[in-house]
Amino acid sequence: MAHDDVIELLPAYALGALDEDERRLVEEALASDPDVRALLAEYEAGAASLVALAPLREAPEHLRADLQARLAARRAVTPPPTPLEQPRREPRWWLMAAAALVVILGAGIIAVLLLREEDEPPPVTPGMGNGASLYTELAEQDGALWYDVMPTELDPDVSGALVVSPEGDRAVIRLEDLPPLSPDEVFQLWLVDADGQRIDGGLFRQSEDDATYIEVPLAAPIDRYLRFGASLEPAGGSPFPDKPTGPGVFSVRLEEP
Repeated sequence: MAHDDVIELLPAYALGALDEDERRLVEEALASDPDVRALLAEYEAGAASLVALAPLREAPEHLRADLQARLAARRAVTPPPTPLEQPRREPRWWLMAAAALVVILGAGIIAVLLLREEDEPPPVTPGMGNGASLYTELAEQDGALWYDVMPTELDPDVSGALVVSPEGDRAVIRLEDLPPLSPDEVFQLWLVDADGQRIDGGLFRQSEDDATYIEVPLAAPIDRYLRFGASLEPAGGSPFPDKPTGPGVFSVRLEEP
């Protein structure tokens, strides 16, 4: 194979898109021609710089086989040259194929960079659900514990109460007059344990009814917590697992009732 023809195969060789015969011809040229090796190194460096932008993902198993099958089919329908014809060269097709693959790779990398790596957005509690019935159930129990909801400067009209089961293992907050949210905002509940560690309690929005009920996700009895509270956050919640980024909305201090 002529030197120029080997050069035209290098982009596809760098992407692993050649059949066995073409790969062998390129590798023979690589073994004997330092210029071919240098050009291949440039192709491989360009591909590596793209891949380094994002975490690697394994390509579908069928991708390489499909591409090679299409190339083989194309060669099968191309008539061989007659003695009076010059061998048909296809530098433009190879370059376009290599460029298309690089564009696809780059588009995939950009998509990965734009997406958060936790693949699903955190769920948002609608604000009522089973919380209302659990609140009523706990409120009717003898020995239930009660705590006041304290507003912050963000909205001094917020009010409500926290009710806890006598055993201290279930709790619901009833809230009224929460500040209105825009479509790209959400409330985030926080629990502060006895060691002072802040724990994400989930996202919620105000209910369309008069009151919003939030079941507190207790991982320990109530006496293992110092306080609860909520912050105003962007739609996906705080980017940090242990601290808010927005202003406080209310707090509940877990002192002796």
